[in-house]
Amino acid sequence: MATRGDAWRDADWVKARLRTNTEQALAAGVFGVPTVVAHNAQSQPQARVFWGLDGLDMLADYLRGGDWFAGNAWHQAGAIPVGITRA
Repeated sequence: MATRGDAWRDADWVKARLRTNTEQALAAGVFGVPTVVAHNAQSQPQARVFWGLDGLDMLADYLRGGDWFAGNAWHQAGAIPVGITRA
């Protein structure tokens, strides 16, 4: 039985778009799902990446201009060594 996506599944443009989107996501630091790349132009100079359902509260705090993101804590948390890298 055919499904709605069968006509696009093997289309070359769909595969190319998926490849491009995946490369852009990796370059942006996407790690898991859901992932949100957010920029709070009012209080923060650069975008931040939040991933996982447990990161949604942190995302909300960031969008409200939470003080934690303005200090060094965000950068210190990001300095933790990487356990696994993608090849």
